[in-house]
Amino acid sequence: MNDDRKSELQQRLRNRIAFDKKWDLINSITSQILIGISILASFGAAIVAAANLASSLVVAFLASVPGTVITVDRSFRFAARWRWHCTLVARVSALEQKLTFQNGSVEDISRELSEYLEEMEKKYPSGALEWHSRKESH
Repeated sequence: MNDDRKSELQQRLRNRIAFDKKWDLINSITSQILIGISILASFGAAIVAAANLASSLVVAFLASVPGTVITVDRSFRFAARWRWHCTLVARVSALEQKLTFQNGSVEDISRELSEYLEEMEKKYPSGALEWHSRKESH
């Protein structure tokens, strides 16, 4: 019976690690793409304006892209979410190793996992909605 509980907890830990690694990657890629778009649009606007390659409307559009992209990135906080998921993966991996290789008890590790997940949920970088709710509470 104890082996079944240990196997179940190991599988839950591994599932959580896989879930957070997936979202770590998605948020990382999204953050890097947004930064890249911002840099390229800024560079493009400067080149187009300096070389007088397009109308002022095109230059204005290119010049507006970085600010828009930064606003989107700041609102959704992709980099902060990326770090949040990385932190979670590290801790849950440590718990999985403790269970597998250090003979940690199922009860203790399950309790540690629950407490850690509750703590981390409070720290989740939710973005614009989080800022809005904090603003209203003051």
